[in-house]
Amino acid sequence: MQLQDFVTPDMVATFLTAIMSILVALAAYGANLAKAFIASKVPANTLIFMKSQAATAVKWLEQSPAFTGEEGAKKKQAAVLYLMHVAETYKIPMTSELADKLIEEAVHNTKKRLDDLVEISAPELMG
Repeated sequence: MQLQDFVTPDMVATFLTAIMSILVALAAYGANLAKAFIASKVPANTLIFMKSQAATAVKWLEQSPAFTGEEGAKKKQAAVLYLMHVAETYKIPMTSELADKLIEEAVHNTKKRLDDLVEISAPELMG
């Protein structure tokens, strides 16, 4: 007797179906592990991301012709709304108070950088 006498096409099909099921289950398990890994890394970077978005909003509002001559409160409101939209888009929990603080920090950092540039450039301009 040979192996071919014991192995029928139905047995081969059943075996292949079992192997495919195991591979699909492993792929799904791997995808869940990948999601968990990414989720564990995102919160550490979320604050950095939102701070960069706040800085982008502040720079954009300073340069936007649509906001030329507008008072600071309107610009700040637009920046907070933008930050809340970004948080919602990326499903990041964000309160308006936190968004407000992030915008304030971005404004402060932008002014500080500009002041530092003025201090550095002023002696060079004088001499």
